[in-house]
Amino acid sequence: MSDDAWMDELNGMWYDIDGNPVTFRQHIAKELWQLVDKEGGYRISTVFLGLRLGFGNYPPLTFETMCFGEGEYDQYQERYATKVEAEAGHVRAIRMVKSTIHENSK
Repeated sequence: MSDDAWMDELNGMWYDIDGNPVTFRQHIAKELWQLVDKEGGYRISTVFLGLRLGFGNYPPLTFETMCFGEGEYDQYQERYATKVEAEAGHVRAIRMVKSTIHENSK
């Protein structure tokens, strides 16, 4: 086995930003895509992972939103199949954190 043959074993797990299957080599050459916002001590991050998360007969979940900070939404996580879903989910996460900050400030 060649030194990089292990990469071929990872094929079938990776996708481009449009949801098309790619090889591991194509995946590691991809451009990065992310959205990052800060609200009230939280860092809200949505990224394109390119890795199929989850299994089953549904579109691969290759985008992920997470919140990091002190409070109830630390480690909040949501995953998506498309860039459009990820952008909408990022906005929802911002609104969720903002509403909690607003409620706690009363």
